[in-house]
Parts: sequence; C-alpha cells; structure tokens
Amino acid sequence: MAGLLHDVIEDTGWTADRLRAAGIPDRVVALVEAVTNRPDTAYEEKLRLIARNPDATLVKIADNAHNSRADRAAALPPEQRERLAAKYRAARAVLWPAADPGAIATILRVVNPDLLEELTTR
Repeated sequence: MAGLLHDVIEDTGWTADRLRAAGIPDRVVALVEAVTNRPDTAYEEKLRLIARNPDATLVKIADNAHNSRADRAAALPPEQRERLAAKYRAARAVLWPAADPGAIATILRVVNPDLLEELTTR
C-alpha cells in the first residue's frame, strides 16, 4: 500500500492527516511520509534518513527501480536521461547497502529485472 501511495503527498493535495482520515493505516502513512520529498531536506540527506528505516528503504528501492526502467528513460531527452540515471545510481549506492540483498532482488525481479546484474556485481 505504501508503494502505491508513495508520491501522493508530494504530487497531490492529499496530506498525511487526510490519508489517515480515509482509513489508511498509520504504518502506511508513516512510510509515505518517510519517502516524501521535503523542501528543507536535500535529496542526499533524505536518502540517508530513508536508509535508517528498513521498510521505507524497500519502498524507495522499488520507486528507484521503477524510475530507472529503460522504457521510462527512453521517453526523456538524452541530457535528462543521463542526469536521472546518475541520480538513481547514486541513490542505489545509499539504499542497497541498507537492505537485504534477497529483498532487493525480489523487488527488482518484479519492477526492473535489468537492475539485477548491477545488484550481483556490487
């Protein structure tokens, strides 16, 4: 559920309180909040904070894997594609060491199997 809702707070008018009022469990809302971008927190710091929370780490790994799919990148201009690929690689360098490799592999098999080779060579 957190994976499906991971961007709802930053991309819509929904708030954590509104999610709770709609019946979303507190644990799910806390995970959504943990992976939500905040204007006062640099992306690199956000990743370090996420990496302290095992469940949030897995949500963010799934998001990263989805954002890193070749079919999504192909729709972007080359400069943006390269910039985002570097950003997502750097994020994986922070997130993957914080998670169980078996759990990461399970996510990658479903979301982006192309990243499995990167996981096995790290």
